[in-house]
Amino acid sequence: MTESNTGTWATTRQISPTERFFRLHRKFDDHGNPLGPVWFCRCGKCRFDLMGDDDAGTYYLAENPLAAYMEVFLRYDDEAVLESDLRMRKLAEVSLERPIQVLNMTARRNKGRRNITSAIWNEPGPDYPLSQKFALDIFSEALEGIWYISFKDPAKKEANLAVFSEAHGHDVDKLFEVHRDDEVPVSLAYEAADEFEIPFTRDPRGSYPRRKAAN
Repeated sequence: MTESNTGTWATTRQISPTERFFRLHRKFDDHGNPLGPVWFCRCGKCRFDLMGDDDAGTYYLAENPLAAYMEVFLRYDDEAVLESDLRMRKLAEVSLERPIQVLNMTARRNKGRRNITSAIWNEPGPDYPLSQKFALDIFSEALEGIWYISFKDPAKKEANLAVFSEAHGHDVDKLFEVHRDDEVPVSLAYEAADEFEIPFTRDPRGSYPRRKAAN
């Protein structure tokens, strides 16, 4: 990633084709149709969905597999992730086919500019009226997405990427290359249980116990 200045923003980021990103995606839609690893969303329930545009969509990615798992399975109750939940999804690893320039929402120099306020940063959702309006404003400029910190990460370290497309649904413009699209490894659920305390159950006998720290 390289940083640059553009327009009224202090800092943007150029996302390079050499960078890899991750997503846990559903294998099938609500009607049982197979789903591919690249899908530009406009369901209206996700943070930067472009709901003011009739056709545009947003593709959500994480910078590592653990962050992608957290985005899907971190819940605000004690309900465990089941092994069957993992089997309903795949873990995809993708990269861009060309460089894109995105707003760097994490840059300190951008905070306070225009509509980047604490309300935008901390909008828990759903719904996301402020964030979606903000995304639509960015989409109308010469920027193709947003680089931001995951709201779900309590440490505020894990970064995500939202990429905009003129068309929602499958990647009709072939903006992404898929390098891997495999079953979600159980080891990732174990790692999330340790790192984020997301309970995981392999069978009805109980949740995966957290490993004790080494002395």
